[in-house]
Amino acid sequence: MKLRLIACAQSHAVDQKSNNVSLFNLIEELEPQGFPAVTPPFTFFVNVERSDRGEESAKMRLVVSLGGDVLSDGPFIVGFQGNPRARGFAEIAGIVLSKPGVLAFTLFNGTEKLGEWPILVKPAAATQIEVAPPAKKAVPVAPKRVIFVKKKPPRKVLLKKKG
Repeated sequence: MKLRLIACAQSHAVDQKSNNVSLFNLIEELEPQGFPAVTPPFTFFVNVERSDRGEESAKMRLVVSLGGDVLSDGPFIVGFQGNPRARGFAEIAGIVLSKPGVLAFTLFNGTEKLGEWPILVKPAAATQIEVAPPAKKAVPVAPKRVIFVKKKPPRKVLLKKKG
């Protein structure tokens, strides 16, 4: 069996007409504000090609680890359905990240490592907040001289009636 593609993305779509797959926003790094943290939901995707026409499904193993510590180790099975290639998706609701390190999704066929998708997990850079200097004490100011202008009343205009 040959691994053609392995990836983690924020989301995916399969076109109904062409059956092509689109992966959106590949995940290469995560920067949580602190630890422990939980990843946002994402998609794990693989595309494999069979080497023997007799195989109808690929029974692989997916190992998820963070900094060398195994978080999950379980089966990952995709069906070929008579085709030479198969693809598999896993919708992952979230993974608890206890520390910084490399979050690795490693795919095995038996004991053979087919491939890996590493995601660098690093703490978010500290945000620098600028603090304004304290306001100066208000100094009373003498009022300016104000001049009032007296308005003239409007003039009355008388109109004469004809007739």
